[in-house]
Amino acid sequence: MIDEIGRPGRPMADYVRTIKKGWWIVVATVLIVAGATYFVSSKQKPSFQATANDLIVAPTFDPNQKTSSSQITQYVNTQAAIAQSPDVAAAALALAPQIKDMTPRKLLKASTITADPVATIVSFSVSYHTRDGAVLLTNSYAHAFATYSHNLVVKQTQHRIATAQAHADDLHNQADRAFQQIQTDKQLGTDPTQDESTYRSLIRKAADADLAVSDLKASTQDNLGQSRVQSEASGAAQLAPNTKRNTAVGIILGLVLGIGLVFAREAFDTRVRSAEQVASELGLPLFGRLPRPDKDMRRHDQLTLLADPHGIHSEAYKKLRVSLDFANLDPQAQMILVTSAVAQEGKSTTAANLAVAMAAAGKNVVLVDLDLRAPYLDRFFGLTGRPGVTDVVLGNASLDEALVPVVVPGAPDPGARRNGHGHSSHGSLLHVLVAGEPPSDPSALLASQSLATVLSELRERAEMVVIDTPPVLPVADTMGLTSQADAYVVVSKLDLIRRPMLHEMRRELGTARALGLGVVVTDAEAESGYGYGGGYGYGGYGSQTDQTARTRASR
Repeated sequence: MIDEIGRPGRPMADYVRTIKKGWWIVVATVLIVAGATYFVSSKQKPSFQATANDLIVAPTFDPNQKTSSSQITQYVNTQAAIAQSPDVAAAALALAPQIKDMTPRKLLKASTITADPVATIVSFSVSYHTRDGAVLLTNSYAHAFATYSHNLVVKQTQHRIATAQAHADDLHNQADRAFQQIQTDKQLGTDPTQDESTYRSLIRKAADADLAVSDLKASTQDNLGQSRVQSEASGAAQLAPNTKRNTAVGIILGLVLGIGLVFAREAFDTRVRSAEQVASELGLPLFGRLPRPDKDMRRHDQLTLLADPHGIHSEAYKKLRVSLDFANLDPQAQMILVTSAVAQEGKSTTAANLAVAMAAAGKNVVLVDLDLRAPYLDRFFGLTGRPGVTDVVLGNASLDEALVPVVVPGAPDPGARRNGHGHSSHGSLLHVLVAGEPPSDPSALLASQSLATVLSELRERAEMVVIDTPPVLPVADTMGLTSQADAYVVVSKLDLIRRPMLHEMRRELGTARALGLGVVVTDAEAESGYGYGGGYGYGGYGSQTDQTARTRASR
């Protein structure tokens, strides 16, 4: 599965595979988190919570004025705020003398007061370390607030009545003074008309004030807010310790955290663990696993199939040749590139041994070194200093002069056959064309028409052309060569390659014009569980070798 920018996507099976691979992390995390949750929960002090409700009735001081819903909402919220005052808490504790370890401040901290303006209810929830204590404190709090709220409304009502009565008394006093002024006017013979008008006005106002006081007293007695306990607490729920619930939550959290750790480990650990993973990341068939060459062979730049053609290590390359033949039945690729993501993955060794294996099987093969930046095939065959590709392209040597025949042990007699194109095999089934003199601009030479002509002539001379190319990621040389080749084979080294490299290589090769035949994994001893000794019946093939040894032949 490929995403929109060419990187390999991750199907569900890949996620499942990742979780299975890190199952021990998930299990360990679940056990640790669940155990820690159980331990902490079991050490918690007991806590119980009870709830009681007070019904809030807003007082009505003017019977002719209807209370609006916004006014009721504001009043209920105000009552809930008043309920959280230290005075109410102290009154609640006074109703619960059995509780000795609680202060008004502690009670407020252990309480939750909520208002419901729609139902005009204020709820009291109190937590305490005993069930009976929680019920007692909650009911005491509810009753204390109902009494406190009622007394507060009574005080407000008395204040309103006293204010109205004082206003009425003041009007009566003013009327008395106006009456005395009328009497004085009569004794002095002054016209009392104006004072009589003032007196009548004050009398009317005083009468209205007396009536208002009477109406206020009557209305408040009928409409005084009577906040009361609507429902007492009859029991208390246990808040802590809730070991079962907390442990269940711990298991769920541990599972989520464990899976997260597995994928975090997968994201930060970019190593490739198996040959199958390499093939999956590249989207190519796995041709096989190749062991690390023998130390002596690496030291002397020897090829396994030439130095020990019947040895155990040679079997891996023979199997690789068979796998390649099967993969090539349908495409019938004649020119095959051998490349890798980066250097030191063993592509040169693989290309050379693969060419020898093909020649040993009776095919007329030409092995070409087009890794012009760091050529190495000349060392395998003792051809250092010989003219090569660059000399032929620049016209300094002919192709016949540059092609060097190599004797392959066990190969058929080349004189008894001719290749599939009707040309002579020149006395050998394997010819090597080394890189030659290093060019000043390798990219330009590899993209030149002269090289294309040389490669075209090699097609005419051989049944198979195996080309050792530069790594894909550092330079663009190989991608340019894919337009002239028929197919390519990727070589990857387990302890060197990383998943981001494979992702980038897959994106790069996705634009190649050549066909991807498959992938070969080198340094197979780095793969867990790999070994010819048990898996393939070749005793001693999977023996332990020096994992840190790197040689020039590992290119």
